Amino acid sequence: DDLASEHTAEPAPEPEAEPAAAPATGLALQWLELFPKLPISGMTGSIAANCTLISIEGDHWLLHLDPAHSALFNATQQRRLNDALNQ
Repeated sequence: DDLASEHTAEPAPEPEAEPAAAPATGLALQWLELFPKLPISGMTGSIAANCTLISIEGDHWLLHLDPAHSALFNATQQRRLNDALNQ
């Protein structure tokens, strides 16, 4: 039969492995070492865990909060985090 043909299934290509995240350095590393030592827990601790230290200018620290966690952030959380950093 001319219509019959043999098909061989080819294996799907292996998905590429995601590159490993680079280790934190500089200010990011400083924050990763500092925030677990702060006297905060609960929601404030969760917020701190999702922040990245962007810059330090004297006593002014600029933190970036992952937008996925920004709904948790309010004036009370800001005060608690600020108080913990100033102890």
